[in-house]
Amino acid sequence: MESLVRQDIPDQETQMKRNAGRPYVRPTEPSTTLTLRISADLKNKLIDQADAVDLTLTAYLETLILRDSAS
Repeated sequence: MESLVRQDIPDQETQMKRNAGRPYVRPTEPSTTLTLRISADLKNKLIDQADAVDLTLTAYLETLILRDSAS
């Protein structure tokens, strides 16, 4: 999974401010939709990794996020 981490993202000190456009909207329902634009290569890797552990993309991404937030 280490290979999926982008190496070209600047560290926090040099990272640019978030675009001041639309603010984040916190969900009020138990589930919500999140639309992301990612490269086709990354999407294919996500599909392959999720299939390898017999999970849906949603379940796989939830597992990664929960694991990272527990660290």
